[in-house]
Amino acid sequence: MIGSGLVDAVDICLPHHLHAAAIVAAADAGKHVLCEKPLCLTVDEATKVARAVATSGITLMCAHNQLYLAPVRRARELIREGRLGAVYTARTTDSFFHTFDPSTIGWRADRATSGGGELIDTGYHPTYLLLHLIDSQPVEVASMLSRHRLDFMEGEDSAQVLVRFADGSVGTIETSWAYEPAGSTEKFSVVGDRGSLWSDGRGLIFKPRGGEPVAVVEPARDGPHTIALEVADFVAGLRHGRRPLDTEVEGIAVPEGDPGGICIGRAEAVRRAGGAVARRRLTRPALPLCPRAPRASGHPGRRRDPPPPRPRSQVPGRDRANAPGRCR
Repeated sequence: MIGSGLVDAVDICLPHHLHAAAIVAAADAGKHVLCEKPLCLTVDEATKVARAVATSGITLMCAHNQLYLAPVRRARELIREGRLGAVYTARTTDSFFHTFDPSTIGWRADRATSGGGELIDTGYHPTYLLLHLIDSQPVEVASMLSRHRLDFMEGEDSAQVLVRFADGSVGTIETSWAYEPAGSTEKFSVVGDRGSLWSDGRGLIFKPRGGEPVAVVEPARDGPHTIALEVADFVAGLRHGRRPLDTEVEGIAVPEGDPGGICIGRAEAVRRAGGAVARRRLTRPALPLCPRAPRASGHPGRRRDPPPPRPRSQVPGRDRANAPGRCR
């Protein structure tokens, strides 16, 4: 079909392990691509995708639909305007009680076809959201993967990820298929030296330091259809020659620090180690994220050297047999 001359672009909505080959085939045929997350599962696939897109000159857009939520757009504007000052910490979450069972989970049960577990699936959303909000490059990532309830999966059903950025800010990702989050759990929150903001995904609250909370986005009664917005933006971008919100640069699976890299890097590290706890210093520079506006004057990015890791013997309760979060 892609060779018929009747198709200008393709929307790839396949199981994870088929994404990379489909992207390369479409690019080789000169077709623009909108691809569901994750873009690919391994560093080798990432290299092939990047090469195919660069060689063909096509436009590739990652289907990061949660970036089209009104609170996300407004939060990014406030951060870039310097309303929070220098950002210290941020948290993104996406957890719910999934009703998967062995008869319905399908290809998601196997690492070979899913690429890992929950983190590279639903967990991809809070990962790209964190990197969209923090205006700095990741330099170090630590994660803890757990299988709390869905024990018929090869991978994890829950994950906590800690990310240190080059400017000294720290991000946290919490994501799960095993449980409903506590009622006070936010969709995302960001704290800076001038104030903070938080959102449940429908509205957005901003609180200046020492001031009162202000609703800067009123909660929507009916949330937007973010997938429809994403597709419309993809088409509009092609018509007007505009760069997509997130391209292969943001979505590619390079463990040195782009959105896919946090998920892919954790999955690869766990596969190699055979465990559920992974920590990695990102020593090589990451691929550049989408162009960022400079920080507001008077609030330059902070840069602090990360503290050295504690020896394993000094971390209470972290012997191999009883390491918290190990897959059971």
